[in-house]
Amino acid sequence: MICCIDSNIFIWGIKRKADPGQENMIDRALHLFKLMDDNKYRIMLPTVVLAEILAPEPLEKHPVIMESIGKNFIIADFNMKSASRYGQLFTNKIEELKKIAKEIDVDNQKMKVDHLIVASALVAGANCIYSHDKGLRVFGQKYIDVKDLPELPAPQLVQKSIFDGYNLKEGSLVKKERDENIPF
Repeated sequence: MICCIDSNIFIWGIKRKADPGQENMIDRALHLFKLMDDNKYRIMLPTVVLAEILAPEPLEKHPVIMESIGKNFIIADFNMKSASRYGQLFTNKIEELKKIAKEIDVDNQKMKVDHLIVASALVAGANCIYSHDKGLRVFGQKYIDVKDLPELPAPQLVQKSIFDGYNLKEGSLVKKERDENIPF
């Protein structure tokens, strides 16, 4: 399975950075990466997303970042096939898409970038896209499964049994010697 990720997922899960109030997204993104790793999913990064990731970084870091990303992710180039697919996504739909963008409060330039990501993912063979971006989820869902970050699993409570400290011998409970780690 090939999973395409948006820049917000990369920033939270790989760079481990979040805006104030979004700190929990780091844990959710890390959880997603663990799930993908455990299931041996391949992770795709469109060049459009790579550009968003590189933009805030100093130029001298770009070669190192790109080398690392190239080793660890499938890079989906925005090429002629992607451009053609992008055009198909907009054919006879521009006014409808602008209306949807206005309804969900996404500016037109952002809407176009969302479609660039969708076109790249489709052409490169992604099975789904992970994004926390509302616009990308709304616009992309017609063409590919666009998923939000999974919720974190509930914490596992480790609760002692009322029978901790006892052994079952010949059908009856026999008290073990006191364990100093048990507070009662």
